[in-house]
Amino acid sequence: MQINFIEHKPINLVPYFIVLVAAIAFIIVAWFVTVPYLTTNREIVTMEQQIETNSKAQVNSLQIKKIAEQAQQHQSATADIEERISNQIELIDQLRGLLPSNSGVQNLHYVRDQLLEVTIVTERFADVASYNEALLFEAYIIDVHLDYIERQDENDYQATYRIIFDEEKWKEVEQDGI
Repeated sequence: MQINFIEHKPINLVPYFIVLVAAIAFIIVAWFVTVPYLTTNREIVTMEQQIETNSKAQVNSLQIKKIAEQAQQHQSATADIEERISNQIELIDQLRGLLPSNSGVQNLHYVRDQLLEVTIVTERFADVASYNEALLFEAYIIDVHLDYIERQDENDYQATYRIIFDEEKWKEVEQDGI
C-alpha cells in the first residue's frame, strides 16, 4: 500500500465551463454580426455597380435620344429641301415648256424667294414677245418684267426677264397637274 501525502482536492470545473460557454457565445455573436455585415457590404458594392451601370446607360440613352432627335431634324430638313427642289424643278420645266420652238433657256436663277431671273436665247424677235405673253397668261405668275433684249448675232436674240410668281398659286397649279 502506498501512502499519498498530497492532498487531492476535487477540481471545480464550473469556471472552465463558464469561460467555454462565454467563448462559444462570443463566437456565435461575432458570427451573427459579421455575416450580415459582410453580406450587406457585398450588396452595397453590387448596388453601387448597378447604379454606375445605370448611370452610364442613362447617359447613353440621353445621347441616343439626342442623336435620334438630330436625325429626325436632319430628316425633316432634308425632306423640306427635297420638296423645294422638286417644286423648283417642276417650275423650271413649266417655264421651259412655255418657250417657243427654236428657243432655249440660257440662264435661270432665283434673285429672291419668289423672283426669278430667266435669260432666253431665241432666233426671232417675235419669240421674245410671245414668251412674254405666254408668261403673263399663267395663273401663278404675278408680274413679268423684260429687263433687256440684246442681239447676239444675226440669227439670235438674248432676252432677260424678271418673273415674280405666287408660290401658293404655283402649288395649286402643280397639284392640279398631278
